[in-house]
Amino acid sequence: MYIWRLNKTHHKYFNPYLDLRALGLFRLFLGTVLILDLLINKWPFLEAFYTNSGVLSQDILDTIISSDPSREMYRWGLLQFFDSVNGVGFFFILTLASYILMTVGFRSKIFSILSFIALWSIHQRNGLILSGPDEILINLLFIAMFLPLDQRFSFFRVGKRIKFNQHKSFATFYFLFFIGMVYFYQAFLKTGYLWINGDALSYALMEKIWAKPLATSLLEYPALCHFLSNFTLLIEYSIIGLLFFPLLNKWTRLLSVILLLGIHWTIFLFLDLGLFPIIVPTFAVLLIPSFFWDYLGEKLNKWKPKRKSIEQSEILLGLQKKLKPLSLVLLGTVFVLVFWRSALASDSFNTYLPQPTFIKKLNHTSLFFQYWGFYSPNPSITHGWFKVSGVRSNGHEIDLRTGEDLTMNDTELKPYIDYSWLVFYYKTILYNYISSRELLNKWSDYEYQKYIRSYPYGEIAQVRIIAFTETILAPGKSTPTSNFIFSYAPMSK
Repeated sequence: MYIWRLNKTHHKYFNPYLDLRALGLFRLFLGTVLILDLLINKWPFLEAFYTNSGVLSQDILDTIISSDPSREMYRWGLLQFFDSVNGVGFFFILTLASYILMTVGFRSKIFSILSFIALWSIHQRNGLILSGPDEILINLLFIAMFLPLDQRFSFFRVGKRIKFNQHKSFATFYFLFFIGMVYFYQAFLKTGYLWINGDALSYALMEKIWAKPLATSLLEYPALCHFLSNFTLLIEYSIIGLLFFPLLNKWTRLLSVILLLGIHWTIFLFLDLGLFPIIVPTFAVLLIPSFFWDYLGEKLNKWKPKRKSIEQSEILLGLQKKLKPLSLVLLGTVFVLVFWRSALASDSFNTYLPQPTFIKKLNHTSLFFQYWGFYSPNPSITHGWFKVSGVRSNGHEIDLRTGEDLTMNDTELKPYIDYSWLVFYYKTILYNYISSRELLNKWSDYEYQKYIRSYPYGEIAQVRIIAFTETILAPGKSTPTSNFIFSYAPMSK
């Protein structure tokens, strides 16, 4: 009851703390999402995206880096030393073990660092498939390395149990800053005419590859779409103010949690955005103020699992104390880099700020990346997907992913609606970031070899990559087109 009274008065004003119970739940959520990300988004594409027999071999990666030296950081990672399916598979197994041990709270500080190194290595091996979920996950894992994750909801707590539930440090302030600025820039960068006119949501709902059945129903209410577009901007702008509001901060922080969950889970009803539905609660739970946990604890009679206490060795304890000043310097540097990179994303600021070489190199990493570019400055008016076909010697054309007759439309897309493949297609073909002949040749050969393993007696004279694009003219109106991209003749080898 004493702690409840302390919290009740302590949170009247802004206080850059994180609750230890929130940190414990954050560790469980973050570890679970990392495991799902590895098993769903990474492991099924192990050969395709991370080995020499896939679409991005080390030789092609070297060619990409040579043509654009700012991509040099693609070499920075442990996966540069693994190029076979078995080698990358072994690395993924070690990564999974690190995720699991961090999640259960066993030496969470050590395994959060190892998990970060592993995820960084996976990201840097292939930057052509990275998207918003990857960027937010590695940044959350980076912040997690500086927080006491094992003090609550952990079966393997290291050292003595901290009596009070509030933890305050520069890392906790940095987390609040990080989340607040993410949403500020989300709103600040939405400067396009679709957001100004209130049509942004209508255009976003027309992206067939992501849209769910409910999206079509919502499009029938243009006035509601207009209101929700404007309301989205209002919420995104409000988050940083609610997190740092000087008075009654415990209530404004709780309101920010409700708004974050409400806006994202509403979006998820209409659009399929991968792991975002469970990533948002992962960081939102850290914002929950202490008074809510105290109230919940009283209702649940403060359930406490049995824990195995692990003594902190004198060597590690001494090392932690020596590294503490270094941690502050590192977080302070990251604080500046995040703000700098975010400002450069805006046309209002980038003409006044220098953009040195190291900043350009950071632009090709998923770390210290704070703006997601989520429908900024406008939702795209050009959407697309792709299909891979195989032409037999008699001219008959089939879909290599399904083995069935090719359909030249948006049907039979299930084999292609994989988040990693779609991001790869967007970055290499649809928006022409990288479309070198070597990359397309390797991609076509990979598709052919995969088909032959499934259908060893299949006769394929030519492999074709076909791009489908759809340009939105107005809400509810679009013009779909198909475009032959590349052909490959495996039989000529």
